[in-house]
Amino acid sequence: MSRNSEQMRDVELGPRGNTLASPTSFQTATPHHGTKDKAIARGFGIRAQDAESKAELKRLSAVKRKYHLSIHPKKIRNSVNLTREIVLMAGKIFKKFDKDQSGTLSLEEFKQALMEIKHESASKASMAAIDLINEIHQQGLDIHSKNDLQEVNFDEFLSAILASQDAHYGDNGFVVKDLIEQAGMFYGFSKGIQTFYAPQKKDFTESYVCWPPPLLFVSISVLLLFIFAHYVENDNRCHGERLGSTSLECPLVFDSIWAYHYDAAYKNEWWRFITYMALHASASHIASNIFLQLIVGLPLEMAHGPWRILLLYVLGGLAGTCCVSMFDEKTNVVGASAGCYALVGAHVANIINYWSIMPYAWFRTLFFGLLFVADVGIAAYQKYHGQETSVSYSAHMGGALLGLALGTYVLDEIEHHENIYWRYFKNYFGLTATIVCFFVALMYNLITPQET
Repeated sequence: MSRNSEQMRDVELGPRGNTLASPTSFQTATPHHGTKDKAIARGFGIRAQDAESKAELKRLSAVKRKYHLSIHPKKIRNSVNLTREIVLMAGKIFKKFDKDQSGTLSLEEFKQALMEIKHESASKASMAAIDLINEIHQQGLDIHSKNDLQEVNFDEFLSAILASQDAHYGDNGFVVKDLIEQAGMFYGFSKGIQTFYAPQKKDFTESYVCWPPPLLFVSISVLLLFIFAHYVENDNRCHGERLGSTSLECPLVFDSIWAYHYDAAYKNEWWRFITYMALHASASHIASNIFLQLIVGLPLEMAHGPWRILLLYVLGGLAGTCCVSMFDEKTNVVGASAGCYALVGAHVANIINYWSIMPYAWFRTLFFGLLFVADVGIAAYQKYHGQETSVSYSAHMGGALLGLALGTYVLDEIEHHENIYWRYFKNYFGLTATIVCFFVALMYNLITPQET
């Protein structure tokens, strides 16, 4: 395409410095009336000797002068979010559709656009064009418009686009939204359209839902207390203490068929990798885990519902015993600590996922990071400096890393504006890392399990 030919087809919607204050702010530049015939001919990509007469050239010049796009703000509906960028975007699409440069879009032009963009048959495109033009009139028609109902002017077209910004499948406006998105991809300027249709940023706390009430971790906590009470009542080694005492211990749980034993893989007792989470060895043990899972788990459940959080909780427990089996020799484990730390890791994943709308994102990251580092650091120091400890640092580390890695994928469900490439990277990196680590742990326990 020649430079001058492109001038005819590409409408410039006003000077860069203009605003929406004037109805003519986005009018196209009109050629001078004194333009020579030869220059007019070049402007339309034809040679002077190819034109049949000067009258033909003058007719073409008149068409070019006639075609312009202008908006009248008082006639625009849904103009709350009207910006220059949106007008430019709508103008680019409008001029692509307006083949005859009449300043209005006809039913036939919508049909041709649908056939070109969506590769639909003529009959299907005709029906779709009727639905489309009806929806545009419904969403964007000014009550004082005297236009033919088979045509759409730029004010109506722009109003319909503005009305389609928050449309979902089945809503009024979705047909327009789908066409605009398809047109953007087809003509190669989809970036601005994606920005326009991206959900508006909001505070993450708006995603918290109090009804139905978050009962997952309340129910799990009650279940853990019942199981602990059962073992206490049947354990003769509780040092004479009973329920309610902070010094209450219940070593019987380590002998349970449900506790994790270091030789579980060797004996093919694979259920122990999960069921150990239901058992606790002392009152302080179960109290600390219930406190942590309620404080950390309830906000996550309110934002994401119970099932995604339950998945992370259980898989966090599994990741904990996988780490114990690989890094701790001859260590038996009970307790839901790994699952609780998976929730801590999930909170950090949540902060990463929704950084732009997360209140106090830096403070939250610092708090949970210090909590994790302090706990694991103290437990590791005690273990490797000969101090006796009942805390499994590797189980805590495995749970937290699982919550962080898989949480970036599982919890990325709330609509918000985010760089698409960063979103794909963090989501699939976390999912891939989780699958690879579980596969490595499985192979390790199948090939070199700890023997009895």
